[in-house]
Formats: sequence, C-alpha cells, structure tokens
Amino acid sequence: MSSTNKTTNYELSQFIGADKPAWLSDYNTDMSKIDAGIHSAQGTATGADGKADANAANIGNLTNLNTTDKTSLVAAINEANTAAGTAQGTATTAAGTATSAKTKADNIETYLDITNSNDATVSMTGGNIDTGVTKVRYALNAAGTLGKIYGYVRYTSNVTTGGTLTISVPALAVTSAFEIYGGTYVTSKEDGVYKYVSPLAMSVNTNGTVTVTLPQIRVGGLVEIWFPPCLYFFKNFGD
Repeated sequence: MSSTNKTTNYELSQFIGADKPAWLSDYNTDMSKIDAGIHSAQGTATGADGKADANAANIGNLTNLNTTDKTSLVAAINEANTAAGTAQGTATTAAGTATSAKTKADNIETYLDITNSNDATVSMTGGNIDTGVTKVRYALNAAGTLGKIYGYVRYTSNVTTGGTLTISVPALAVTSAFEIYGGTYVTSKEDGVYKYVSPLAMSVNTNGTVTVTLPQIRVGGLVEIWFPPCLYFFKNFGD
C-alpha cells in the first residue's frame, strides 16, 4: 500500500509503521516530483542570475560613481539630491541678486533720465531785464534732484548797490538750501567796453528758486549773466 501521509508542498511519501511501500509507485513518483522541482528551481535561478548580471551591467560599478559616498546607490542618490538642493538654493540667491541689480540699474536709469525741460521765469531787483535776448531754461529728472539750469540774462543796472536775480524752477526739489560757487559768471559793459568777467554763486533754495546776488554796477551799465549748461546734483552736501 502507498504511504499514509504526504508532505505539504510536493506530496512526497511519508510512511507510518503499518505502511508497506510500493517502490515502483511511491519511490518513482517521489523522485519524479523531486526531479521536476529541482529542474524548475534551477531554471528560475538561471533566469534570475541572468537578470542580475544584466542589472549589474546597467547599474555599473559603484566605485565609478563621482559622488563622495560610493557605498550604495541610495547613499549616492541622497548625496546628489543634497547637492542639487544646494545648487538650487544658490541659483535662487543668484536670481534674487540679479533681480535686485536690475532694479537698481532701472532706478539709476530713471534718475539719469533728464526730460523735464522748460523755460524758467526770470525776475530781478536792481536792473531792467532785456526781455528780447534774455532766455533761461532748465532740464530736470522726474524727481527734480538732478539737472541743469542754463541760459543768458541781459539787464541794465538801475541802482549802484547791486540787486538780486531770481530764477523760478517749480519742479526743483531741494530739501536744504545750498550754494553752487562759480555756477554762473557776469560781465559788465560800460561805454561800449567790457569791464570785467567774474564768477558768481548760485543760491539753490527750497522754494523752487535759484537766486544770484548781483555785483555793484553804475546806473545805466549793461550787465550780462551767463549760466553754462552744467549738470548739477541739487542736494546739499555740506560743502
């Protein structure tokens, strides 16, 4: 008789004392099952070995990694991920710096853009302005803090004590009054002869005016005030 019991997985014979093995059936059947199981396992192992070799070839040798850590792929990937995060942070910082630099450059361009140009109003005490030739202009940036005042004033003195020339520049933005020494110069002409040429100071005031204290000229003397087209920072530097 065949075995009373069987193994769990392949149902190989397991005998008890009362069993009488049938060698042709029990033994041969068991050997066939064992042979088939070993053969199947060998085939599976051979296939797995081939796949492992292919994976090893695809993955490469860990010692050839450019990372500092070459102990495992996970360690190398983590190292690369950390480096990528650092690079991203550096790139973000660089982008912020570039944006800030562009903003500053744009601000400088705006500051230097002198487009507010117009005729200035001229008035004075101590003389009669020749309105036919007198012309003073100004050109400023949008903030009214950088620009130029340029032109020419001709007048005939009517006092001997000098006087004051006032140029009105409404767009001028000055927070503290100051003087520009040599900002203009004066010539006088008496009896058809130019007597002298002298530099004068321009007082830049917070009320949007520029004033010049006029020299003492005899009554009837012809005086010319020149404003060269110089670029000025309209700010009090304390000098």
